[in-house]
Amino acid sequence: MRKSMLYCFLLFCTLVLPAARASAEEVVQLSLDDALQRAMERNRDLQLAVLEERKSSAQVREAWSGVLPQVSAGFDYTRNIKPTVIYFPDPAALSGGGASTAPLVPLQITQDNAMNASLTLSQPLIDLKAFAGIKASSIVRDISQEAYRNAVSSTMTTVSIAYYNVLIADAQYELVRQSLERWQKALEDTKAMFAEGMAADIDTLRAHLSVENIRPDLLKAQNNCSIVRTELKNLLDLAPSARLRLVDSLACDPASAVVPEFGPALAEALRSRPDIRQLELQVEAEQVNVSATRAQSYPAVSAVGQLTAQTQYED
Repeated sequence: MRKSMLYCFLLFCTLVLPAARASAEEVVQLSLDDALQRAMERNRDLQLAVLEERKSSAQVREAWSGVLPQVSAGFDYTRNIKPTVIYFPDPAALSGGGASTAPLVPLQITQDNAMNASLTLSQPLIDLKAFAGIKASSIVRDISQEAYRNAVSSTMTTVSIAYYNVLIADAQYELVRQSLERWQKALEDTKAMFAEGMAADIDTLRAHLSVENIRPDLLKAQNNCSIVRTELKNLLDLAPSARLRLVDSLACDPASAVVPEFGPALAEALRSRPDIRQLELQVEAEQVNVSATRAQSYPAVSAVGQLTAQTQYED
């Protein structure tokens, strides 16, 4: 029995664990468009912005409920354990002229069961506070939409910068590695020339120092590659163990890099930037809040209609 369990454990370690490690270290190939698409689907800031936009839209619907008709219904049931009785003088005795000595006759005014059903309809006609709330909530919704646009723009910019930072770090690492290889080749050549008596000790020492001085730069470039890759993984919600392979390059067509003039570019930024539009909407929202506060001092007019049905019966 123990041998069978040991055999199963060894088989598990041999087959399952390497497969799990291989899947954990799966290479993820990314273009810039793929990275942007993944960020739009997985980025947490965008997800929060979407939820805020939905929340503001729900608040607009909630504000409209203040001016819509309100219908309410009610039902009451009463069970009388003892009937309610009032006492009146006997009419026969009153007709005989003996009002002061007339006996009292009980009169039952309730029955065993009583039910009351009501239906009420109310419609606000004039409510300045509700109208101001609708306008304020609509502005808040617009602010949330601009916040979402700002989050999209910021995410795309951040992901693009992080993507190119990885490409730049890889290029810098490759440049330092090639420089180290050249100095190592130069050191080998200098040692060979020194063995042939064609180079001095100082030349060999200089080449050796050049090789050793560039090794920290290579380590720094390697660490920088790891750092920028981790930043890109965090933005794309990738596993820390995932291996990235970027398929785009740093090649740029100078003819496509057109720099606009300052004046039109500034005007377009002031007109289209979502953060500036957010500030404008916030100013408008504060003005609406002032109007809503003033509207609280004005009366509200509503139309109310009610339908009531009552019944009583004995068991």
